[in-house]
Amino acid sequence: MTEQALRKMIAAGESTRQEFKSWVKCKDYRQRKELAVKSAVALANTKGGVLLFGVEDDGTITGCPKSDPQALMEAIYDMTRPSLFTEIEPVETSDGVVLVVSVEKSNSHVATTGGIYYRRLGNVTKPDYPANDVYSPADNPDFSAKIVEGATESDIDLLEVYRLKEKLRIRDAGSALPDLADTTFLDNLNLIRMDKDEVRVTVAGLLFVGKAASIARLLPQAEVIYLHYSDEAQTEYDNRMDMQEPVISILDKLTERIRTYNFPQGRVTDHRIGLTLRNLQGVLDGDLDRVVEPLILADREEKLKQSSTEEGK
Repeated sequence: MTEQALRKMIAAGESTRQEFKSWVKCKDYRQRKELAVKSAVALANTKGGVLLFGVEDDGTITGCPKSDPQALMEAIYDMTRPSLFTEIEPVETSDGVVLVVSVEKSNSHVATTGGIYYRRLGNVTKPDYPANDVYSPADNPDFSAKIVEGATESDIDLLEVYRLKEKLRIRDAGSALPDLADTTFLDNLNLIRMDKDEVRVTVAGLLFVGKAASIARLLPQAEVIYLHYSDEAQTEYDNRMDMQEPVISILDKLTERIRTYNFPQGRVTDHRIGLTLRNLQGVLDGDLDRVVEPLILADREEKLKQSSTEEGK
């Protein structure tokens, strides 16, 4: 694309199929990734289109210094479900490089890996709540309690049920839950619901004790991606694991991996919110309150911030 063609696109302004985003106003690379993902999801869920990264809302080109188009494409792929394939063309201008991110219209609803959907509404991006989607908070804020349509008792992995019972025995030796029959045990934990004689599997149930193939088929967005960074300033990861399987299996794999990096310091860190705890063994033993509560608080603050931003546009 030539600079002349780009400037002609910019002159047309923002629309349902075109969005401008500032690169230089973002505080760090993580914020740039999040903006790119949000825009890509919105475009894919509407009519497709382009994101012009390095262009201010008024059409002024401020450029994308030290940008890496390949890394940004991979970030969009990694942080969307189903994963989005995009094309990014860096266009040189007299005012700096503009990244032209092309997004095709998706045939299915696309969400961020956090389960949030967006659509373009005229020249702005708004949250979207697809009907009957297991991640939509429109009618039930507790996603984990929703019934997964199409899931049956045959999608439950009895080995995972056994492993969950064993972990509960270790966590609470006095609990009677692990001694219950499998169906009663799962029902008590709200991992299934009994509808007369039919077993209805919840989102939590499929994620905790579902078969890996069933999770991939019924909850394709439920994938855990582990990225290891050697230090907090590093922008590129040096180790990666993609996991789409029951939570218990994932936790076991992550436990082994974390032992390598974190055990010498007894450290648990969530770089997204700047949380560091020196209680790794406690976390592995199931003491998650000090981890989960700050994450919930940070998530609420982020959603309030997004809501305020959208209302102000």
